[in-house]
Amino acid sequence: VKSFFAEIDKTKFGNALINMLAVHTAAGSPIDQIDVLLAQIRQQLLDQQASDDEANKTNQATCDKLLTDYDNLRIFHSTERDNAQKRLEENTAALQQAEKDLAQTLTSIDINARRLEEGQQQRDAQRRDYLIRIDDYEQAISAVDDATNLVQHLKTGTAFVQLKGRFQRVQS
Repeated sequence: VKSFFAEIDKTKFGNALINMLAVHTAAGSPIDQIDVLLAQIRQQLLDQQASDDEANKTNQATCDKLLTDYDNLRIFHSTERDNAQKRLEENTAALQQAEKDLAQTLTSIDINARRLEEGQQQRDAQRRDYLIRIDDYEQAISAVDDATNLVQHLKTGTAFVQLKGRFQRVQS
């Protein structure tokens, strides 16, 4: 019996229970009342334990659901992060390619602008040469026309002295 009480006395509740039993026995309470009191205490403890078990069960179910939800969210966000990283890498590569393409296009524009300027200068030079040649042709044709007219006048018997002014003009 002593070892039994020593075992009970190890916990705070057991110590309080032994003290309660000592008080009731010292007061001369009938053993049946002490037995009823112990049964009531036991039932209260069982009811509290059942209530705590139910609360723990509810909390455990809530925690399990939350853990599952959080794990699903972790997986979702990890996938989203991976997809965003992949899009970032793809967009970075596309941007780098676009920058290369832009640089090449700008170079082509510069080359074409220089070629256009050179072509315009060549065209302007060719136009000046053409205008000079046309003017030369017009002057030559005019001189041939004047010479033809002179020859025609000479054929009709006009004296050279009468046409001398025209002839000098043709020569100049």
